[in-house]
Amino acid sequence: MNIYNSILTFSNDFKNCDEVKEFKKLKKKIDENPENKKIIDDFHKKLYDYQIAKQNGEDVVEKEKQLNDLNAILISNSEISEYMAAEVRISTIMNDIVKMLEETIAE
Repeated sequence: MNIYNSILTFSNDFKNCDEVKEFKKLKKKIDENPENKKIIDDFHKKLYDYQIAKQNGEDVVEKEKQLNDLNAILISNSEISEYMAAEVRISTIMNDIVKMLEETIAE
């Protein structure tokens, strides 16, 4: 079997799974609300900046405070909270896929 055919089949299965459908539905709602989209974009940027700073051994106390403050806003907004939970589920699935591939190569 050609590996690319298998990947295409998997990709179609993944696209049609409940988690991806739910994520796409929630992402569409977020994209339609500029305020919520900005909050999520700000969170992602601050999280990225925090992770880079921490990797570089910088003091991250202020960045942690900013993330915690923004997280309180995220949790209080049900639309954003649902979206972020769906984003975590998709991320977990994708990480599991990568882990399985890495284990296959390592065997």
